[in-house]
Amino acid sequence: MAGSGFIRLDTRDLRDVQQIFSKLLPQQLERAQRVALNRTRRGTKAAISTLVRGRGRKPYNIKAARLKRGITVTTIRDNSYYIVQGESKPISLTSFAGTRSLRASGRGVSVEVLKGQRVAIATGFIRQPIGGKQVFRRAFKSGQRGAQVGRYPIKRLTGPSVATMMEQNAAEDDLGRSLAARYEDELARAIRYALR
Repeated sequence: MAGSGFIRLDTRDLRDVQQIFSKLLPQQLERAQRVALNRTRRGTKAAISTLVRGRGRKPYNIKAARLKRGITVTTIRDNSYYIVQGESKPISLTSFAGTRSLRASGRGVSVEVLKGQRVAIATGFIRQPIGGKQVFRRAFKSGQRGAQVGRYPIKRLTGPSVATMMEQNAAEDDLGRSLAARYEDELARAIRYALR
């Protein structure tokens, strides 16, 4: 997979399925291909979300809506293929389920980026500057008698990007095979509908 989380499903690779259904008029076959590709494309984000959030090698604890928002599906040219890209910008830690402030106990922030691996950031805190809630970490300096003093510098903490999560979990071949199988099913359904 490329650095931007690139997956390509090309319907030209599935000519054998199209040969079987050669009874259709060319316009009917073209329409059936378009319908099948669009139905497959609509389910792509959900398929990637399932791999990244649950069935992948590293299940991330990211909220499904945020993950899907970071995936772009673009149909290219004459509707013969589409491209899936993952956002390469790192995601805020507050987009991961289970991120919470431990202010009452004085411990900082608790974060669970990977499912089952909770991490406490002792010098962390959550604030809402312009652009939404963010997790920051304060760097303390040792003062007199070992006391920690100072407020700055602070650093914004982020998790991995959608592209990185896709690369680590959704192997291009596995996802391509599952999408190709779904395309074949959708194409058969569209052709059955056209032959009615």
